[in-house]
Amino acid sequence: ILSSVAVATSSVRLGTAVLLGAQRHPVSLAHAATSLDLISEGRLTIGMGVGGAFNESQRKEWMNLGIDYKTRGERLEELVKIFKPLTRGEEVAFAGQHFSVDGVTIQPISQQLNGIPVIVAAHYRTGLDNQFRRVGELGDGLISISDYPSEYSQVIDRVDEYAIKAGRDPSVLDHVFYMTVNINVDKSKAEREADQFLRMYYGVNIWKDRWGPWGPTQEIGERMNEYVDAGAKTVIVRFASFEQRKQLDIFLNEVCTFL
Repeated sequence: ILSSVAVATSSVRLGTAVLLGAQRHPVSLAHAATSLDLISEGRLTIGMGVGGAFNESQRKEWMNLGIDYKTRGERLEELVKIFKPLTRGEEVAFAGQHFSVDGVTIQPISQQLNGIPVIVAAHYRTGLDNQFRRVGELGDGLISISDYPSEYSQVIDRVDEYAIKAGRDPSVLDHVFYMTVNINVDKSKAEREADQFLRMYYGVNIWKDRWGPWGPTQEIGERMNEYVDAGAKTVIVRFASFEQRKQLDIFLNEVCTFL
């Protein structure tokens, strides 16, 4: 799908938010990603996350892939350690608990100088240090989906601490926030449709009021600005609606006036 978008566009940034890296093999994923990066002339960013196991349906997804869902964090870290240098054109040898490669290289390689950027998911609500360390040590940035603005700024601080410990410059990391919105002057209708959309998408509305906001255009615009003030460099907007094109039109014509 992203390859189709790439050939139909010339400047928009392309990416995933987020891809469950632990369900893929790092070599095949790197092949697919660098091919897309070549087609798009270097416009690809990969957002990766550990993924959820919040309900039986999600846990069964991991089981059907032959993966113990309890190992998904470890698998993601090993994958990034292989994936990232491969996209830069390096020869990689790695022996891990979940993935092992010996002297592997790929072609094509990324069109971007430091390989394909990998933005790693981290959330304040979980309170797990491993996710902040994972971003600080391995990521080209962080992406969060469920934090209030005040919490999001704290996530950035925690990630920066781990980046510094790893000898990295935190100022070069991208800070991404992924907002799920429904735009409607009738706030109750926006809430109902968003809840229905999310339950169909995930099987559960796990974050409840941490999504959003759902409601009038001004509220959406003001919340976006709050995330920017909290440190977000990139804000992604997803519409929790069954009228995607209508939501996009409202967003471009009305919400963007508040930004």
